[in-house]
Amino acid sequence: MEEVESKSNFKKYLYVIIVFSIVIGGYVIYSQNKSLKSEEANYSKSISEMNAEMLELHNEIKILKGTNKEINFKKDSLQNNMDFLWIYKTLVQASKLRDDVGTNFSFKPGDKVRLKMDSSVVIITDLVIGGNTFNYYIRFIVKNNKGVISEVSPVELENL
Repeated sequence: MEEVESKSNFKKYLYVIIVFSIVIGGYVIYSQNKSLKSEEANYSKSISEMNAEMLELHNEIKILKGTNKEINFKKDSLQNNMDFLWIYKTLVQASKLRDDVGTNFSFKPGDKVRLKMDSSVVIITDLVIGGNTFNYYIRFIVKNNKGVISEVSPVELENL
């Protein structure tokens, strides 16, 4: 009889273990399914946020392309208007250099000055600057009372 009871107790324990395993397995499956569903919801939420960001970026790209097209049009129209002046660029730079250098002297074209070498009085008619921005020379064109024009260095002149 004890043998029958022990078999019956063994069967009860076996059934309890099987039922317990099924309940734990069901719980694990339920937890995994719930976790997958929440992960899927988070994934679809992040996908919708990324799509919204991409739409915003596409709109910004359209705006920037329009701005770029407008800038290129304005640049081209300014270039077309300025092309004919390009040939005068060197002349303008030379004039600017002349004006910058000419302001450093105490005498200007039209002034009466004395030549140091013979103390004759002459009139400065023009300022000549040659060379380039880094290496240049300066000469004054002067006219004496006989109408003779000559070029002299600024160190050969003195104020009256």
